[in-house]
Amino acid sequence: MNGELNRRLLLCLAALMVLLIVTGAIGLFRAMENRLTVENRSGQAVSLLTVEVVDGNSRHGLISQSLPDNGLATASFSVSADGYFHLVGAFTDGTPIEEKSCGYVTNGDFGERVRFTIKPGGAVDFAD
Repeated sequence: MNGELNRRLLLCLAALMVLLIVTGAIGLFRAMENRLTVENRSGQAVSLLTVEVVDGNSRHGLISQSLPDNGLATASFSVSADGYFHLVGAFTDGTPIEEKSCGYVTNGDFGERVRFTIKPGGAVDFAD
């Protein structure tokens, strides 16, 4: 009886250890993931916004959507070669958002946090 109780206790501890390891691995992956955020602080809605990573000869679309005033859009991204971000869009009244090619991404980057803020008149601030 005592041996059976010890065996069950060991199985429960082993299961708990596996759960903790998996949870920790997921948390570590999320911390290492590259993340992009676009915030609309323009005072009007964006009808279509496109954000891409341009690396080498390829373009990887991250965001392609409308965005309300004070709205946020986020996306994770990976980098396969050195490159930069490209943002383009327009407000619902047709006013273009300043086309922006900025930042620098390097193959192997991880844990990067990038933020674009759309301002009144279509100006765009970039922070990394």
